[in-house]
Amino acid sequence: MAEEMVQRVKPARRDVELKDLTILVRADGNPFAVRCFTEAEYGEAERYASEINGELVDVSWPRLTDPTAGADQSMS
Repeated sequence: MAEEMVQRVKPARRDVELKDLTILVRADGNPFAVRCFTEAEYGEAERYASEINGELVDVSWPRLTDPTAGADQSMS
């Protein structure tokens, strides 16, 4: 049984905080293709989504950036 070779590449991105990751790119059926992007990387997220035939998902959450936001707000 042949094993598939996997090459892991360290991201070139500078250090970012979790709250800054506002865009998720995912492809149905390929959980390994998921990547997160900041608002400033929107163009790169669009290019990646088109490469993998994926979709952009807004994962920004007001409570992460606004401590006064109510606890009942959804992630829309």
